[in-house]
Amino acid sequence: MKIRGTRSLLALAGAALLVTSLSACITIEAPAGGDAAPETTSAPSPSEPPTTTPAPDEPVVGAPNTIAFEDGDCGYDPDAGALSMVAFVITADDSVTPVELTYSVFVPGSDPVVRKTESVGPVITVIQTECGSGVASAPWTFTATSPSGGSLGCVSSFGGKILRTASDYAEGDTARGVSVDCSGHPGM
Repeated sequence: MKIRGTRSLLALAGAALLVTSLSACITIEAPAGGDAAPETTSAPSPSEPPTTTPAPDEPVVGAPNTIAFEDGDCGYDPDAGALSMVAFVITADDSVTPVELTYSVFVPGSDPVVRKTESVGPVITVIQTECGSGVASAPWTFTATSPSGGSLGCVSSFGGKILRTASDYAEGDTARGVSVDCSGHPGM
């Protein structure tokens, strides 16, 4: 049993580091001017096959679900430097069971505010920049709960350093639900 837990923890930490590393390459932007398609200036030549891209509303199967930010939140800002990046990654055992997230949101010049939302796995990410008051006197809240299902895992990180990891596995008793807590802050 201890080997299974160690392997799961190492796999979760590796997945979190991979997602954290890849998140530096991801940019989430709304199209300028609303939902209009981008303009093209030349038609493809007859010898080139036409290219198709998915509509912006279609989710990419297997891609992490990244939680969007509200106006006034400190979303991930690559120009702020990696040392201020906060990442919360949740892994679930399926892509249909709802997972309730409770997480700290950073806002300029203030302590973090706690927000709740619901999403589905298998991978859910919250990536933001710590732009608040700069004092972490209380733990940052990062929890995930699923009413049913077999397993959940989480990792929280700040500036590339792992703050906390957790996992819960309901072996055979999926009705009890699963819950993980990766709350923490630097120096804790």
